Amino acid sequence: MVPILTLLYSVITQQAVGTSSAVIVVNAIASSFAYYRQRRIDYRVGATLALGTVPGAIIGAYLTRLISSGLLAALFGAFLVFVALRMLFMRERKAMASDPRTGVLRWHRVLVDASRNQFSFFVDIPLGVGLSFFGGLASGLFGVGGGAVMVPVMNLVMGIPMHVSVATSMFMMIFTSISGAVTHVALNHVLPEYAAALSLGIVGGSQIGASLARRLRPAMLQRIFSLFLVFIGVRMIWPYFMY
Repeated sequence: MVPILTLLYSVITQQAVGTSSAVIVVNAIASSFAYYRQRRIDYRVGATLALGTVPGAIIGAYLTRLISSGLLAALFGAFLVFVALRMLFMRERKAMASDPRTGVLRWHRVLVDASRNQFSFFVDIPLGVGLSFFGGLASGLFGVGGGAVMVPVMNLVMGIPMHVSVATSMFMMIFTSISGAVTHVALNHVLPEYAAALSLGIVGGSQIGASLARRLRPAMLQRIFSLFLVFIGVRMIWPYFMY
């Protein structure tokens, strides 16, 4: 949404980020409903990691006031390319079969989705909460839902299966995007007319996206996600070096 607003409608980056943050609230709720039906959201993990994303989103939103529009767009693009390349060249981390350290700070999670697929994995809570702060920071600063950071963190670093990572990150976006959007509203960075128009398409698109994700193999989902981020990232960086 940030590239759409900046590249197609010439909205300044700060307002594009703020408007995107507001629309992501709708996206997060609609997508979470779709993944709720698939039973692939780990609510306990998502709510806990949100303890890091919420303060990060608020700080990130305030940082947009200190950066010029062109530089913010270029940083956004570089951020997307970095995340994409990490995902493209790193293999999905397999869930561990057992771990003797399971306890208060390291949880053993078992999920069975609506199709009776079982996901068993271990979650390092201190590591996850610490890294999730940067997911929130990216959300507030760049107007992304936080999934661009949290999906790679959850999958590649924490070892949470790809499908569970995608679904749970959408649930986390509800908390992250609301905190970031409220801050951007206070900073007068949200354009209501654009937010309303984008929200109309978001509701239907999120349901279709969640349905497609369910049918894709984890490796293919990871590859598609990475290539999409590279394309958008390069498109955001290019104008900064051309002018």
